[in-house]
Amino acid sequence: MGEGRTVEFVMERETKNTIKYWPMARGLFVLMFVLCTVLAARAQVGGAPSQSTLIIPGIQLGPIRIGMRPSEVLRILGQPTETHTASPVGWNMGWERYPLWVVFWGPYPGGEVKRIITRSSRFATNQGVRVGSRAEEALRKLGPPLDRAEVSSGGALYYRGLVLEYAPGGRINAIAVDAP
Repeated sequence: MGEGRTVEFVMERETKNTIKYWPMARGLFVLMFVLCTVLAARAQVGGAPSQSTLIIPGIQLGPIRIGMRPSEVLRILGQPTETHTASPVGWNMGWERYPLWVVFWGPYPGGEVKRIITRSSRFATNQGVRVGSRAEEALRKLGPPLDRAEVSSGGALYYRGLVLEYAPGGRINAIAVDAP
């Protein structure tokens, strides 16, 4: 009999403690929810780029992927500002509003995307490298390149499926995604 009372007393005490601390637990839950929401929104603004602005070496620059057909690119970007069809092995289209250049391999108007070039800082790699980043920052974030070219007008860092061109001051002024 005494055993049952002890159990009842313990159960009663745990229930009282739970009720006593519930408002504090609920407040912590709300605080954690708000904090996670703010951090997620902040990451979207200044953190990793969204799929529409993401650069993946050898795969995509923003919404355009290596291997796409011209009709797919036109469906996504609309009519180009410029089209150059002079070469028998390839041709390209440019859009000033993005700005993007898409190079196709194959006779006009066919072929498939082999290179995508931008001079816009809106596009970035997962590591945050974008037009306007410094070449030293790109080296730190992406590691050593496969090759590097230095000329009086700047230089270029060559990674697998990615080329970063930079001006004499070391700022990246163009990024190209190439077919691997």
